This record gives sequence, structure tokens and C-alpha cells, in this order.
Amino acid sequence: MNKIQLYRNKSNEYLSIEFNENGYLVKNLDSYEEREAFYKLRYIVYSSELSWLNSYSEKIDSKNICKQDYRDFDEYDERSISFGLFHNNILIGGSRIILSDTLDDTMSFKTFNFNLDDRNIIKKHDKFLEISRMAISKEYRKKELNRLKANISFCLYKIMKYWILKNGFRYVYMVVEDGYFNNLQKFFEIKQCQSRKNNILIEVDFLNAQNKLKPDNYLMYKWFLEDLIE
Repeated sequence: MNKIQLYRNKSNEYLSIEFNENGYLVKNLDSYEEREAFYKLRYIVYSSELSWLNSYSEKIDSKNICKQDYRDFDEYDERSISFGLFHNNILIGGSRIILSDTLDDTMSFKTFNFNLDDRNIIKKHDKFLEISRMAISKEYRKKELNRLKANISFCLYKIMKYWILKNGFRYVYMVVEDGYFNNLQKFFEIKQCQSRKNNILIEVDFLNAQNKLKPDNYLMYKWFLEDLIE
């Protein structure tokens, strides 16, 4: 069984995490090259494939490791923690956690126009954490972890869980569509905060999120709970 490794990134502000799972490397994206690969993957998924993005994309230097010419990068990336899923040294998935100092700076408010003035909805923290831009390469989206009844994207949820808890946080927020919300409810204890059209603002308590993982999927339950850190 592979151990989860903790280390300090160059800024020394937060702990970074790395582990291997069924041939996949899951880690914080600490280098410039890794983050650039993530920006390009996001462009492929959210702009080229899904046509969801109207955010700016820009030409990048051809010396970067992917062949794609454009990248998705926005104002939130400058204060985000990025995570990656690698196979054979190629980034095939990623996600980010946005850290905001105030409610008015959150993506939920600025991009999706959710009203965050209700303090009963958003709990007070030093930072407000939001998960966004989760992306998996098309050819890997139906891949499952060998010993689990779960998509490989759950490796990203696992590393984000460790990062959140090991760095002293607990709650995280996401804006998701109805279908994805229903799918997440099968695995996590989540709270629906607000809804607008097809978008739902949800809260995940990562300290208690695993309580939703029932023993009917015991391997998944054990895998998500296990603390492999030495």
C-alpha cells in the first residue's frame, strides 16, 4: 500500500500532498509546468469540448509540454491550490481549490451571482474554500479504480480531502449542476445552500463527508477513510 506523503511547497504556507493509486500519481501541482498543463487541459474540456467558457484564453509558448495552443486561466488561479492526476507522467486530470478572504471575492458570488450575505449559509472562516474546474481527459473519464466501484476522479476528491483537513480547514463549497449534485449525494454528506436555474451551491463538510460512504461499498468507504500518512 502506497503511503501518502506530506511536504512543504516552496511558499511554505501550506502542506502539499502526493500519493500513488492503482498506477496513477496524485499530487499538488507545485511547478509552473504542471500548472500550465492543467490550464491547457481545462481549456480542452471546458471550452473545446463543452463550450462552457467565455473566460479569456491566451496563446502560450510552444515549448510547454502539451500540444494544445490555448489555456484557461482566470483571476481565481492566482489564489488557488491546484491538484493533478497523472498517468505515465502525463496530466490526465485536475482540480483546484480557490481561497478567498471575503465573501465578495468568491467565485460563487462574482461568477455565479449567488447571494452570500446569509451567514447561516456560509460559515465564518479565515478563508472561504471553493472547488472548481475539475477536469478529466476524455479518454480517461470512464476509467475506474481497480479495487473500487468509483471513477478515477475520486482520487482528486481524496487528495483535496487530505489537503483541506491537514491544512486546518473543514468546509468547502462548490457550484454544480443538478445531475452532478445527485451523483455526489450518493457518496458524500452535502448540504444544498442555494439554487439558481441549473446551478446549485453546495457545502461539503470534509470532516464528516465520509459518513455518507455506507458499508454497501465497503472498499470505497475504507479507501476514503484510510489515513496512510506515517
